[in-house]
Amino acid sequence: MSDRVLVTGASSFIGSHVILHLLQKGYLVRGTLRDLSKKNEVIETTAENYGDDISDRLEFVKADLLEDDGWSKAAIGCDYIIHLASPFPLAEPKDENDVIIPAKDGTLRILRAAQKAKIKRFILTSSNAAISYGHDDYTKVYDENDWTDVSKPIGAYLKSKTIAEKAAWDFVDTLSESEQFEFCTINPNVVLGPLLSKRVSTSIEIIRIFLNRQYPALPRVGFLPVDVRDVAFLHVEALTNPEVNRRRLICASTNIWLVDMAKILRSSGYNVTTKQMPNFLLKLFSIFDPTLKSIVGELDIERKIDSSETQKIFNWTPKTHEEMILSTAESLVDLGLVSIK
Repeated sequence: MSDRVLVTGASSFIGSHVILHLLQKGYLVRGTLRDLSKKNEVIETTAENYGDDISDRLEFVKADLLEDDGWSKAAIGCDYIIHLASPFPLAEPKDENDVIIPAKDGTLRILRAAQKAKIKRFILTSSNAAISYGHDDYTKVYDENDWTDVSKPIGAYLKSKTIAEKAAWDFVDTLSESEQFEFCTINPNVVLGPLLSKRVSTSIEIIRIFLNRQYPALPRVGFLPVDVRDVAFLHVEALTNPEVNRRRLICASTNIWLVDMAKILRSSGYNVTTKQMPNFLLKLFSIFDPTLKSIVGELDIERKIDSSETQKIFNWTPKTHEEMILSTAESLVDLGLVSIK
């Protein structure tokens, strides 16, 4: 296969898996990096996991979400674009625009480059953050027709993903017939699974916090996690699947509470707490630990989201909670990223 795919955010957790999967499927890959000094590390990690020489099939260019330079060069000669790059801070920033502007403006820069390069299809990595937040009805099962309400106090990251995705849809909706390319979004939830390198994503911090026993008990907070290998599979399959054009593709499993995640780890021999933290205690801790402030608003909320359309289109069954949680923990230990005693 000679088709070339541009992957933005090539050094990210999801990016590393997407690139590996693309190479395994026979694509040529061009990745973007803000700092080209990371290039050799990404090449070495990818080659190690691929198991063969990839020097003639993987290349990198420098491009930054906040700058115009580099994007046209990156897109020229590519058949497809997978846009993964977007800021994902662990703690709430002092200025929400530090997250929103790179997410929105960066997406539009890459879309304009795609337009000029006349690519075939553009896959935007959005998020469940753009679907099911800012609503008071927690009994509702949200789907691809729903949008997060950014007028509510939902935090910078959730706003950034929603605003960026809406801006992308507005952009492709206004293209002339001669400029149009196929477009879809993939909307994952919390992404877990094995790391290919020591670069730890924000979502992986959940498992690392468990294993490092940073807190004496766990808040009643739940997630709808998905395995990074499933996310990579869906991105790559979406490049050529005839059913995905103009769709939002939800990528998530069912809700699991933090305590139940910890029980899975404990049943496999990891020394982690499975105690439930009283809500008032988390609120107290959040005064001193800014990484906890965004969690307070999620206490006792069991979110529901419908990924049945994605499962049907791709004949996809999400990996189990046990698979994604234990593979995350195993890779954290193998890479020496946790202090197991």
